[in-house]
Amino acid sequence: MKIGFIGLGIMGRPMALNLLKGGHPVTVWARRAESMQALLDAGATGADSPADAARDNELVISMVADAPDVAEVMRGVAQGAAPGLVAVDMSTIAPAAARRIGIDLAAAGVDFIDAPVSGGEVGAIAGTLSIMAGGSDSGFAKALPAFECMGKNIVHVGASGAGQVAKAANQIVTGMGVLAVAEAFAFAEKNGIPFMDGLPALAHQARRSFALWTGLQVPAEEFLQVATQAPQPIHAAASMASSAFSFGIRMEFPSWVLPVFNEINPPAWRIWSKALRSTIRSLITGKPPARQGSITMVSPSLNFLMCS
Repeated sequence: MKIGFIGLGIMGRPMALNLLKGGHPVTVWARRAESMQALLDAGATGADSPADAARDNELVISMVADAPDVAEVMRGVAQGAAPGLVAVDMSTIAPAAARRIGIDLAAAGVDFIDAPVSGGEVGAIAGTLSIMAGGSDSGFAKALPAFECMGKNIVHVGASGAGQVAKAANQIVTGMGVLAVAEAFAFAEKNGIPFMDGLPALAHQARRSFALWTGLQVPAEEFLQVATQAPQPIHAAASMASSAFSFGIRMEFPSWVLPVFNEINPPAWRIWSKALRSTIRSLITGKPPARQGSITMVSPSLNFLMCS
């Protein structure tokens, strides 16, 4: 199958390489020409624009930063699309944004699948990503051979936007896991037990929790770097909260946590990891940030948020 691939960053580059390894002819485009070189060296064809990446291809995949970027490249894809094209976005964006993009592409005769992934750079390189897809049955079926080159756990969740809902729900669990590990670090240290050395009893149960098992295997500072290297968990939680709010649903986790991260670091989501790292360190040291607005960090406990 002839595939166009847009976005060749940390995740996109190995994903596109795995498509080539799977025997698919791939046309690539990235904002920076140098990002394309590894793919060109591996046998891909370079495109001059998103429209060019879509032209004469059966499937186009994007893996870019955020919803405005997805919308921009998909407008280009629509300009170069031939009848029957399926466009897949594997970025993590808000479900509502995915639905809007799907509606716009449908008007141009393009079937849209939102298919965010979980598994990080390691999974992208190994071709073992979890892929959560939303969209039509026919679009999913057409994209499935490409998905199978990039992932192992591939689920068609439902209609347009459903993939992003599943990803956001997954990331809420991930975010809570990271904060729970920070809580465990703080609780143990404050009671005189080195968390890394003194809690072998947790080892068996920890294998059931990726966040906790990772925390047990690496030094605390390294764990913080791993846990906060990308903006997805809280960003996705924000997307989920926004989507839920549009249906009149109140979600407690985002309503507690998101204002704190936003107030700790007012420039907001693109550099949220600095705020998350600061918060986790505060939990570990027992020196939480001062009161800000209506949110108070009251203790190094998981119940550390109190609305006044």
